[in-house]
Amino acid sequence: MVQVASKKEEALEADQRFNALFIALAEEHYGSFFKFDALMIPGILQLQEYHYIVARLAEPASDQWVDNGWDFKEGRQRVIESRIDRPEIHFLIGETALLQLWQVSEELYQDQMTHLRRCARRPGVKIRILPGPVLAQRSSFEIYSKDGGRLAGPMFVYTEGLDSSWLIDDPTRIASYDVVRKMLWKKAIRIEVYHDDDRRFRLA
Repeated sequence: MVQVASKKEEALEADQRFNALFIALAEEHYGSFFKFDALMIPGILQLQEYHYIVARLAEPASDQWVDNGWDFKEGRQRVIESRIDRPEIHFLIGETALLQLWQVSEELYQDQMTHLRRCARRPGVKIRILPGPVLAQRSSFEIYSKDGGRLAGPMFVYTEGLDSSWLIDDPTRIASYDVVRKMLWKKAIRIEVYHDDDRRFRLA
C-alpha cells in the first residue's frame, strides 16, 4: 500500500494492486456480487493447475509473480468459503474460456468443470456459461452490492483496462452495467445443464 500510495504519476484508484486488495475485502464483506469474464475462469473459481497453466499462458510472468498470484487467489478462496453469512455470488463465464481451456488440456478441462459444478452446489452460488461472442467493452466486469453486509461499503463496479483498473461508484454508470448484467445472464446456460455436446453442435 505504501508503494502504491507513493506513486504520483497515476491516481491511486487506478492502480491494479490497490484494487486487488479492495476486491479481496469486498469478497469478504459484501452481501452479493456478480463476476463476469468472457475469456478466463474467474480467479476465485480457478483450480491451482488452471492458474499455473492457463492463467500463466494468458499473462506470462516470473515464477515468483505466479506463485504470489496463486497465494493471493487461494487466500481469497478460503475467505469466501469460510463466510458464515453465505453471500449471494453469481458467476458468468464465457464459453470461449472453456474452449481455450479444452485446447490447452482436455484433462484439466474436465477437472475444472467438475470443480465449477461442485462450487455451484454451495449455498448462494450460481454459475452460468455464456455462449456466443461478446463485445470487447462488455467482456469483463464485476458488480458488488452491500445487501446486508455489515462491513460493506457502497455499491460499485470493478473493471480492468490494459494499463489500469477502476472502481466505479457513480450510480448512473453502475445502472448501465447492471442492465448489461441482466441481459447477458438471461442468455446464459446454467452450469448444471451445460453439456459439451451442445457446445460442439453450436460450433458445427
